[in-house]
Formats: sequence, structure tokens, C-alpha cells
Amino acid sequence: MGALLKDISNFINSQRGDLRIRLLTDMDPARVVSLMHFSLFFKNSDFKIQKIAVVSGSVNEPELLFCPTNATVTVLSYENDPFLYDLTKDWSASEYKQHHAAYDLVLCEQVLEHLLDPARAFHNLATLLKPGGLTHVSVPAINNTHGEPHYFYAGFPKATLEAFAGNAGLDVLLCDSWNSDKAARMYSTCDWAPIAVSGPLILSLQGLKLCSRNIRTVFGILSGKLSNFVTYPFQGLFTPSKNGNATCTWIFARKST
Repeated sequence: MGALLKDISNFINSQRGDLRIRLLTDMDPARVVSLMHFSLFFKNSDFKIQKIAVVSGSVNEPELLFCPTNATVTVLSYENDPFLYDLTKDWSASEYKQHHAAYDLVLCEQVLEHLLDPARAFHNLATLLKPGGLTHVSVPAINNTHGEPHYFYAGFPKATLEAFAGNAGLDVLLCDSWNSDKAARMYSTCDWAPIAVSGPLILSLQGLKLCSRNIRTVFGILSGKLSNFVTYPFQGLFTPSKNGNATCTWIFARKST
């Protein structure tokens, strides 16, 4: 068992039952990898979080499951108010004053590819942060057209996120990617098959065991597993990429005190 597969397996198995099922059978693999690193970052830090802003997301963002349960969460969602919470606008304007320097943590997950001006979005995220506050942004590193008509970028490498954060006056604490040749092939066609389908047999068996009473889910895993193998024969999802093919990228950046 490779190091990443072992880490992913341990991460999934350490969660409660319903979240384990979600990680194995619902979320796309890149989100699971990003989420594991998100949880490790806060597990190994003493960062204090009291107020969280979720930008263009919802209260169901899985990252919130690894934040303090007593933290208050504010959702600034384009879907709820596309005029006000358009990330390509200038959020330093007076109508956003109540949100200026208001949050310890700002989450923006899988959003930037849907924005015409992601650099402006980073400036807006920085505006929301308290001095010393932290933002976490995750994005695809490779993808294909989805979420039309708001789809503008196929993905972002680490250097791009680091430049966006630096130009917004943020200090980069960590920026990384998950490299996988198989996942890169999958995501380039918008194939986001969950780990129980696209991952190694040991995790497929875990998914089948957890969902054994749900015949529809069991059938979906088995049929999906067969289709995935036919499409990507003998390719390991968590085998280190020989070509440096990144699938997703994430960054932690902090506003100076």
C-alpha cells in the first residue's frame, strides 16, 4: 500500500459512519484528498477560529466538519444574491462594510474556475479577513466544461494561486496539489467517480460493506467499478504521477497582522 493510499484510507476510516459513506461513495476523489490535507492543517496548528465565512458555497461544505463546532458560519453566496455576492465585483465598497475584516477563516471551494476574474476574487477574500485571518481556497488543476455559462478556466497550478494570494497582500502558508495520472484523465472528461468506484479494491470493498443494505448504491458501485476499469485499465488512482499531472490545487494564505 502506497503512502498516499494509506493516508487516505486512515483518514476515511477515522471518520464517523455517515461521513465515511459520503467520502467513499459521494465526493469526488480530489475533494477527499484536499479535505484530508485541510483536516491535517488544523490538526497540527493552534489557529483559533470563531467566525467563518463561506464564499459561494453553503453550510454543507465538508471543510466545516473539521472546524470548531462553536464557530459562527456566515454564507456569502452568489446563488442567494448574485448581484451582491459576485466575486468579480469590488468588495471593498461600502455595501460590504459589515463583512470587512470580520472573519477568522474564509472558505472558497471549487469556485475560481467559474469566475472571469479570479485575481479580483482573491482581493475580495482578503478584504473579509481579520488581521491574522486565514483563507482556504481549493480549485481544479485540470477539468472540462461544466457549470455553464459560468465556466472560464480548466484549472489552476500552484504558482497561479500563490501569485493571486501574494498580489492580494496575503502570506502563503501552504500551497499544494494532488498529482495522479488516472485522476487527470478522469477529470479532463468531467469524470468525477467517487473513490469506491475509481479507487483501489480495498476502498471499494469498504464502500460496499458500509452500504450493504442499500441495493441501489451497491449496484452503482459494482457497475461503476466495472465501467471505470474498462475505461482506465490497470491505472491506480493513488499511484504517484509519472508526468506530474496535477488534478486539484489548494492554498492556505494568511492576512498579515
